[in-house]
Amino acid sequence: MRWTWSPLLALVFAACSFQPAQPTGDDRDAGAPTRDAGEGIDAAIRDAGGDVDAGPDDPDGGGMDTGVRDGGVRDPHAPLVPLADRSLFPFDSVELPNGRDPDGDPITHLWTVTLPAGAAGGFGAYPGDTLTSTAPSPTLHVSVPGTYGVRVEVSDGMFTTIETATFMVLTFDTITVAEPDETETLTIDPDDGTLWIGTASKGGRRYTPGAAQAEDVACTERAKTNAIALSTEGGLVAFGTDPGIMIYDGTNCLALSAQGTKPRGLVAIPIGEDFMSCGDPSVHLFDTSMNTITLTSDFDAVGNGAKYRGAAYDGRGRFWFGLDEGMGGDGVVGSPYPLNEASPRIDLFPGEDDKVKSVRVGTPGEIWIAADRGVAWIRDTTTATSTLRTFVAGTDFDAMFTGHFRDSAPVPNGDVWFANQRGVARYKRAQDVFVVMDRGAFGLPNDTDLRGAAAWRDRDGNRVVYFGGKPSLVVLRVPGFGP
Repeated sequence: MRWTWSPLLALVFAACSFQPAQPTGDDRDAGAPTRDAGEGIDAAIRDAGGDVDAGPDDPDGGGMDTGVRDGGVRDPHAPLVPLADRSLFPFDSVELPNGRDPDGDPITHLWTVTLPAGAAGGFGAYPGDTLTSTAPSPTLHVSVPGTYGVRVEVSDGMFTTIETATFMVLTFDTITVAEPDETETLTIDPDDGTLWIGTASKGGRRYTPGAAQAEDVACTERAKTNAIALSTEGGLVAFGTDPGIMIYDGTNCLALSAQGTKPRGLVAIPIGEDFMSCGDPSVHLFDTSMNTITLTSDFDAVGNGAKYRGAAYDGRGRFWFGLDEGMGGDGVVGSPYPLNEASPRIDLFPGEDDKVKSVRVGTPGEIWIAADRGVAWIRDTTTATSTLRTFVAGTDFDAMFTGHFRDSAPVPNGDVWFANQRGVARYKRAQDVFVVMDRGAFGLPNDTDLRGAAAWRDRDGNRVVYFGGKPSLVVLRVPGFGP
């Protein structure tokens, strides 16, 4: 409720002696929620400039109590809202925290956001069509890198709490590599975040989170490395190089094997240390214990000697292989294991030259395909033809975003990041929309030609996205992570 001052109230207050309870020990509410960093709610109420309010409003003026007593101590009856500074990725959508009242009184909210120059964003439907909101927990949409100022007033009718925070939208950083080269593929270890890099002419590399630069994996013989896969057991890393398959145990490489297959896609068998390989030509089963290919297959719908690129296991019993071919035999093939040579081919862009470059698993039972023509999404691999969606470069993206798509990096919340010749594209699942980040902006090099993508959520919950190009390796990460 809102209090107003009147002569009758003056008589009442003159007849009564009222002293508010003094704080004991900590000056914060014992039940207050905590900030992202684990700190308690700020005891003082800040204005937009971050200054401490000197105390309650003058009741003679009819104003509301700000909830801060003399000395900057928050009144224990004032509402609370756990708003804190945050770092965000470009085009994030963030649900802001709901306030609460210690006494259980109904409360109202007034949110405002200040955008950096040239930015879009705000509250409401994506991409944000208003700079204010009275919703208890609105969603804030941001866009380009910069500083977004957020302010909230929460009132229970007697006290008003004001909190402010700075949301910083980040740019990409560049990581130094030992000998710059064109990145062909990226694969990340979800357990520790180790990034494995395949290059055009200098073999495989490894980047450890926090390191100053990537290091060479010398035993990959400086060969063109098109595919990398991690075994589900044993900690082995398989490099698909032009000469064949190299198996790395963390210290040494096993002998060069599978000569002449030019692996363009690698995926681990779900149980064990073996790998499925596909390349120029055919699909193969590579047995690490025997250090040899034990099975070679071709699909009836594709024909013998086809060129493949990209392989994935969908988590529901099927392996998927992309076809790097012309119009007569392109698309993807999904097969149960052992491989069924009668498995049908799915033409992603009928009448067009698909030229698939990578196949990646999103959430279990779905796959994402990056191709020359655009992006394809099979939302349910058990009913692939009826759940296929395609997005064409230059049509379903920004009109100028016409480059070929080379790789994708699904992330835990269901979004997907794509490497493209012209920059980065991000699929926002909650809004069912693509946004693009052109080279030369967002911290991306002007001459970037992105070919590999990988994403990771570290043990502290920080999000990290990597892109490999020609010749840079760029990364988007939260402050305090890595060099």
